[in-house]
Amino acid sequence: MGFHIDYRGETKAAGINYVVTVKALSSEERLALYLAGATDDGKVLAEGELSMPPGGMTPVARLLKQALDAVTRLDSRGAAARPANAYQPWTAEQDEEVRAAWLAASPRSPATPLIRELAESLKRSPTAIRARLPHVGCDPDVPGRELGDSAGELLTRYRQPQPEEQPPATTS
Repeated sequence: MGFHIDYRGETKAAGINYVVTVKALSSEERLALYLAGATDDGKVLAEGELSMPPGGMTPVARLLKQALDAVTRLDSRGAAARPANAYQPWTAEQDEEVRAAWLAASPRSPATPLIRELAESLKRSPTAIRARLPHVGCDPDVPGRELGDSAGELLTRYRQPQPEEQPPATTS
């Protein structure tokens, strides 16, 4: 055989230990790629093997990378990537937690890290936290600052249409 390869890579994600090995098969002029995924107690959750001539590995590796990149993009937008409370109604307790944490912060502290911290704590997205701040009377750009009455009223009006603002039903 005119080549030698013996590669092993390991990673852990979502509680699953993944191992990828690539070896030259001594009996043939072929490469074997093997993937396995198992929990810490040894339960196999993922397994697969690919064997091919060495000249095919590079173009196939490109194809696999493209496929895996596409799956990763889908996964990052899918349900598994969403925070646990995404799209759930806000509770009064959550509103109070956001408001209290925001108003307790120094106006000199940057908003983004606090928003991320609140998002993680409440299992919401940073976008959801930032959108919720005006609803609870807080300025989303400056930690520790409340919105003025007129700004809060204006934002709330556009967020939740008032019954008198809805056009009357028409009859034909």
